[in-house]
Amino acid sequence: MTNPAPNAASADNPALLRGRPRVGARRGESPTVKGRVTDAELEALKAVIAETGRTQSELVRQGVQLVLVAHGMVASNEVGT
Repeated sequence: MTNPAPNAASADNPALLRGRPRVGARRGESPTVKGRVTDAELEALKAVIAETGRTQSELVRQGVQLVLVAHGMVASNEVGT
């Protein structure tokens, strides 16, 4: 049996596991929200992704924040914090 490389990611060494950090201030998994969009909306979203270089998740979070501001659920100065 071979030993993995000393800096290989594994469940035994969670500090080396790769991936993006979770969204938000609290520890653990971020809540997941699913929704459906039309084909035209998806194509437009893909165009914005290509234009901005932002991820789909970033743009969806931005959209949720804009809706929350529009409905007075959060102050505009709280967006992105």
